Amino acid sequence: MPQPKPRGIPRDYWQPSPRQISDGIGAALQIISTLTSEEREDYKLLIDTVEGESDLIELLDRIAEQRKADELFIKQIESRLKRYKARAEKAKELFRKIAEKAELPDSIERPFYLASYAEDPQHALIIDEALLPRDVLRPDMRDITARLKRGEVVTGAMLNNPGSKHFVLRFS
Repeated sequence: MPQPKPRGIPRDYWQPSPRQISDGIGAALQIISTLTSEEREDYKLLIDTVEGESDLIELLDRIAEQRKADELFIKQIESRLKRYKARAEKAKELFRKIAEKAELPDSIERPFYLASYAEDPQHALIIDEALLPRDVLRPDMRDITARLKRGEVVTGAMLNNPGSKHFVLRFS
């Protein structure tokens, strides 16, 4: 009895067994070998014959349907992940705003989280990529940052504000 074809979100993954694949290919090749060269060149006749006399086309259809179902599932997961990330960022921003409004200290330690401000590390900012020196073919941010920290002039780049901070919410 054939397995039901997957539809929509895959409940469980279906993969043909090596025996199903081998049997399908073997049956298809045997059927194709009985056709004349003119019959083999007739696409519709060839596909219809293989489909009618073997399970190979049904097997391919099931694999393609599984692939399509997997792609749909991945899109749905990516969409859901994007919404969760946005919601988490909004919660973090709300936390920061409430803590600032209530004039709480810069660091809050609780049993399952630590909220604090962290200083941004000094790094290069590309102002105009066209102005970068010729020896910087692809902007390597680490290299440009190192050059700027050594005091070298890198036209088209500058170091960020060393005193800038960002809000960090860590969970234990």
